[in-house]
Amino acid sequence: MLQPQSALPQPKKKRKTRICKSEGCEKYVVDRGLCIRHGGGKRCSMEDCNCRAQNRGLCWKHGGYTRCTVEGCTKRAKSRGICWSHGGGTRCKHGECLKIAVSHGLCWAHGGGKRCLVETCQKPAYERNGNLYLFLKSSTMPVPTRLSSATSLLSPNSACYDLGGYDMAGTTDTTIKNSIDFILDEGSQAGIKLELSSVPGAMDRELRTSVKRCLTEMDASSSKRKKRKARICKEPGCDKYVVDQGLCIRHGGGKRCKMEDCHCRAQNRGLCWKHGGYTICKVESCAKRAKSRGICWSHGGGTRCKNEECSKIAISLGRCWAHGGGKRCLIETCQKPAFERTNNFCTDHYTWYMQHGDPTIVNNERQYLAQSTQ
Repeated sequence: MLQPQSALPQPKKKRKTRICKSEGCEKYVVDRGLCIRHGGGKRCSMEDCNCRAQNRGLCWKHGGYTRCTVEGCTKRAKSRGICWSHGGGTRCKHGECLKIAVSHGLCWAHGGGKRCLVETCQKPAYERNGNLYLFLKSSTMPVPTRLSSATSLLSPNSACYDLGGYDMAGTTDTTIKNSIDFILDEGSQAGIKLELSSVPGAMDRELRTSVKRCLTEMDASSSKRKKRKARICKEPGCDKYVVDQGLCIRHGGGKRCKMEDCHCRAQNRGLCWKHGGYTICKVESCAKRAKSRGICWSHGGGTRCKNEECSKIAISLGRCWAHGGGKRCLIETCQKPAFERTNNFCTDHYTWYMQHGDPTIVNNERQYLAQSTQ
């Protein structure tokens, strides 16, 4: 007698993935038939705010993020519940670098982050600029081979010649719906007329924005030197930027200390650092200046030397004076600390230096100086 076959379990039907109903968008739906960018998901609970809610019903602009757990800190936590200032985030893995990693475990200086598509350009690039450093001013810089030659809409000598890196080679007369005419004055640097075909969707808006920014930069380039000159401190021989009243901080710009007869710059609470304009260590009965995390060096503030079994404060490169941190004397055979106020000499060699005039410091004279002070 035949046994009835047991019913095999039917495989579950896969849920059909829905695409955002906004025209030209291929992202997945969150709710209401829309992706996050086009209105899907919960919105911020603040009145008249349409941004996406991140935390506690608020967007990041209105505080919808995790705050740093360090007492008294209101910054945004990056990782491990703490902000960048208190050690959050990933550090650059290059040698002894203590900067924050941007991508691939590296900071900007050591290769992290996105770079301009132009092979000879190492400046930062962003998606909003078509992965290019927007204002390319080098007249010898070639059009990148990985971009279509049709993107070179300006002459190579103009302030910006590739306008965001959009490939316009595929556009035809049948796809052109509108055109943007930008006519530069005859006295401008380029003196050319541009006719740019619009691209449907978001790329059209981005392209228009890129063009406007480029042309604004070109129009402003002729008066750039005048504007820069106006921003330089009016004190003779000073090349620093103006803070206010036409002066840099060193020559009187910025707020001054409110103590009578004090002309130093105000740091905090209207006072300079000499008169208490700094953050005081939060350890009870301690009146010293806080270095980091609200505490002074004596109570654990600042970065400790990374040499094993050393508890001293790091001066530079993560090391204290004894283990290689800080600036050293210009004399090759001298390893004593040096300072800018002593012309990058140690105290002993600076004394000799001041007594014997101002010789040109070369290797043989450095050796002579070293022998004379031993």
